[in-house]
Amino acid sequence: MLLIFFGTLYQAEHGLYLAQKKFFDSLIIIDGLLVLPGVVLIMWLAFINLTAFLIFKFNYSWSKLGLFISHLGLVTLLLGGFYTLYYSKESLITVREGEQTNKAADYYKWQVRILEKSSEIIIPFEIDSKNLSNGVKASFEKALPTLRFEKFYPNGQVFETPFAGTIAKELPLAKDFEQNQPLLIFTDIQSKEKVYLDDFNYKVLTSKNSDGTLNQMILERVVSELPISIRLEDVRRDLHPNTQVAKAYASTISVLDEGSKLSRKVEISMNKPFRYKDYTFFQSSYGIDSDGQEFSSFAVVKNAGRLVPYIASFLTTLGLIIHFIMQFLKFSRQRSLGGIA
Repeated sequence: MLLIFFGTLYQAEHGLYLAQKKFFDSLIIIDGLLVLPGVVLIMWLAFINLTAFLIFKFNYSWSKLGLFISHLGLVTLLLGGFYTLYYSKESLITVREGEQTNKAADYYKWQVRILEKSSEIIIPFEIDSKNLSNGVKASFEKALPTLRFEKFYPNGQVFETPFAGTIAKELPLAKDFEQNQPLLIFTDIQSKEKVYLDDFNYKVLTSKNSDGTLNQMILERVVSELPISIRLEDVRRDLHPNTQVAKAYASTISVLDEGSKLSRKVEISMNKPFRYKDYTFFQSSYGIDSDGQEFSSFAVVKNAGRLVPYIASFLTTLGLIIHFIMQFLKFSRQRSLGGIA
């Protein structure tokens, strides 16, 4: 109850992703004077407790069949939660009206692609932490010997100023985590000048090696290929009366299955996702780009264990029904024997 209460308050100020990471994907929560076990720790304790109970304490008999099935359903539910936590993948699709794509960009994972002559080096990293890992730093030093890695901002931007020249500024993390743009800052060993790599003006950079050859650095999201292509046919936005505040978004898409080459139309709205095999597509946002073209963004979740909660709920319900029926029959039989006596 406390985790849901404080997690909801935290989400209102910091957004869904940071609240999820802090309260629901962590073992221990420390925020000022607030110290609580995280949801992951509680889930593990509940899983160990239920499993140990079934192994060491449960009285196995036909009269306990319903309770056994219900407990098995709860264990299955926790296993499904662990699988989703550790193995599900989240990505984002942004497509304009009339356009089609089968590529999804990762929410949190970015990569620096370094091109040198005919070779290519890819250095992936995540932007959900303040500091890049030592392995990532070492990769930069090896791939970019003329540059020394200095700083990393999970959300930052480079500005050109008339007096101070080029400066970098760290920005607060956005509530909508996909809006955060990482910024990498290097120092050129020879000229001692700062070199910036972000996803705005400095998305593609060229640097010289000691032998005079050129490196081209490209900052981009990690992109994965989907088993289907999505074409945005129409997007609409319903506003609250007399305001510009959106009440709901809805998108009409054509789905092309690459295997069957069959196309069908589907509507995705804020409370009506589209499901395809292990993928679920949610309506995320709506916008108009600089060319006046409407576009729609979809959150894509790949989760091979998405059916596990349904199976677990079925087992738990079935166990309770069996237990209720067996207890009812036992009560009826005892009452009948009592009446005869």
